[in-house]
Amino acid sequence: MTHELTIAGQHLTVRSSADAAYVRSLASLVEERVRRAEQQGATSVHAWMVVALGLADEASRLRTELGSLRTTVESGADELLGLLAQATAPLASERGRPLAENCDA
Repeated sequence: MTHELTIAGQHLTVRSSADAAYVRSLASLVEERVRRAEQQGATSVHAWMVVALGLADEASRLRTELGSLRTTVESGADELLGLLAQATAPLASERGRPLAENCDA
């Protein structure tokens, strides 16, 4: 799907399978950040570079955070599996014994 966008006065054609509303929301985010950088005195080219660096920084930090969260979840899952194995070990050993040995009568 082709999307026609205007960001900070610049026309851009983007091909993406993403929903049009999503692509427009990204364009709006970039436009707002470019506008803010220009209001702080950056030239147009510098504003675009500042926005690119800011988005790259944000993406890098989120990747690091995601990696940390993934490690935490995997560690917790391993711990739960260990606890489950401990809790079910007595049951597994009783399955191999004859029925009469499993009764208290």
